[in-house]
Amino acid sequence: MSDSRKTLSAWKPALKRAALYFLGLDLLAFFYYLVGNSQEFLAATQILLLRAVSVLSAAAFLSGLAGLSFSAARWIRRSERVSLPALAGWIACMASAVVLALVSQSVRAFASGI
Repeated sequence: MSDSRKTLSAWKPALKRAALYFLGLDLLAFFYYLVGNSQEFLAATQILLLRAVSVLSAAAFLSGLAGLSFSAARWIRRSERVSLPALAGWIACMASAVVLALVSQSVRAFASGI
């Protein structure tokens, strides 16, 4: 295997791990926000957690998009079969990130008095 193929094959697991890492942190921050509601955290702390959810959602979405585009480029370049579970995984990661971002932004908008 040439060095360029080794480099290309190293990107796929790295992007997958990054997407899952950011999505996990995103879910964890949202869980802390939900726990903070029942534990009566300060409003500033809850807004900070919602802001963290928004930033982590963006990072999860972008890493999922990078992984999807990298996989699509490999499928087109090498004429490989499209892996439907991999495609569904990338789309599910991006959809989860979008949903969490929309929920966090909606809660922040509702809390500010819209």
